[in-house]
Amino acid sequence: MTTNEAVVENSDIYVAVELRGCTTTAKEINTLHCDDAAADVNSYQQQPNTVEYSHHRNSIYRFLRLSILSIIITTIFINSIHRFRSNEKGQAIDTFQGVFEDPNHPQGYRIIVDTNDTTAQLQLQDEPDGESFYIPILVLRDIASKTTQLSIDFSAKGGPSDLIATVQDRGNIISFSDGNVWSKLEGVPGVYYGQTKNGSVSNGHITIRLEEEGRVIIVTYGKTDEDGQTGTVNIPATISGDKIVFDFSPLGAASGEEGIFRNGFIYLDHYTLVKA
Repeated sequence: MTTNEAVVENSDIYVAVELRGCTTTAKEINTLHCDDAAADVNSYQQQPNTVEYSHHRNSIYRFLRLSILSIIITTIFINSIHRFRSNEKGQAIDTFQGVFEDPNHPQGYRIIVDTNDTTAQLQLQDEPDGESFYIPILVLRDIASKTTQLSIDFSAKGGPSDLIATVQDRGNIISFSDGNVWSKLEGVPGVYYGQTKNGSVSNGHITIRLEEEGRVIIVTYGKTDEDGQTGTVNIPATISGDKIVFDFSPLGAASGEEGIFRNGFIYLDHYTLVKA
């Protein structure tokens, strides 16, 4: 077995041995030798008084490997959620998914969700008891100028079919030519994607809004099909401070699922919701 680390077994004692470019199998020996002249050879002689240290060292190595793997998986996951488009310095150009406030409609909301690399969907409501609209968006990215524009079709509510908006401040601001500016909400409100403990990512997304000064939480599960149409399911939930209790029974899952919000993450028992 060719590897960068081998484990030598002697009864119930395991010693970590570092190898570079060696091919070997070792079992029930105290000293491991590598005969490859091109290899960087390390031999370790196990002594009775080093057994506890060796076992402790092996546990540390295992913990470090798992920690590094977890960081890599989380980084890849978050980048895929944000749909980064990077310049030569690796800086993100746009991360415009989220819940926005519109000063022209302070009692309403605007939610933007990516559907693929070139399209997105806007859900909006102007007043608490008003009609909800699902508005298609064409995403126009210019890698050279590091800018992103959104062509929004407001024709469903009597507006223009191709109103251009510009994404600014790494997706936290969306500005329009008439001077109106939408600002992304911080804290709990947002668009979330689920990640299980083994690193798998959910296909759908969860949107969270707050009403009545944060005392009421509105949670919706959404999934976009191949035609770009999004189906939604309302998820009953309650909020108290940074603790959120979800009833996922409409999705065939558990009710009374308790989560804690921390810095863009909602930690649940079996998975984590990550804010886009």
